[in-house]
Amino acid sequence: MLEFYAPGFSWEVRTHYNGDRTVIEGRLTLRAAEGNFVREATGTEDNEIDSWGDPSSNAEAMALRRCCAKFGLGLHLLGEIARIALNTLLHLKQTYLDTKLHKINCVELETDFENHQP
Repeated sequence: MLEFYAPGFSWEVRTHYNGDRTVIEGRLTLRAAEGNFVREATGTEDNEIDSWGDPSSNAEAMALRRCCAKFGLGLHLLGEIARIALNTLLHLKQTYLDTKLHKINCVELETDFENHQP
């Protein structure tokens, strides 16, 4: 996505070790006719990780994501996430209301049945 919207971008990193953490300082430069635009961010990771990846690549990915976010890249994804969340909430609300209505109808039927017993 970055290569599509900002061909010729530049990504630089500096690695630091702070105790038991790896810290990556990232610098993303987007080149445009108006000049260069720069955003910087950091990413960190424990040196002893039990998850996927290694400390330096995880920290670098975090720094790159943060730089991209500072440029506003990926904001369209937030709209999609919000739409999915709203649809899920509406579905849950409708399911809840349908369940309540079903229970009310069952109580009314039981009451009608009891009232019409000989």
